[in-house]
Amino acid sequence: MLFHLLSSPACSPPADKAIALILYGQSLLATVRWAKNSSRDKERLRGRGRPKVNRIRNEMDDLIEHQPPQTCSKCGQQGHNKRRCGK
Repeated sequence: MLFHLLSSPACSPPADKAIALILYGQSLLATVRWAKNSSRDKERLRGRGRPKVNRIRNEMDDLIEHQPPQTCSKCGQQGHNKRRCGK
């Protein structure tokens, strides 16, 4: 409410910092003394990108790989189907 009456903040930024140091000084000093842990567990870190598939392959996967390439029934070209045909 005081902010709206004076159209300026009720206290200046240095006062805010001083009050914050008084109130939270002990906890802020405690965080400064924390040891930096540079030896992070490499196995627990997630890698970048899409995860690899760990699915067990079977004989159906081999059949799919050896199928002839897809051909369009509309134009007869390979690599797309009737739905994605450009003609």
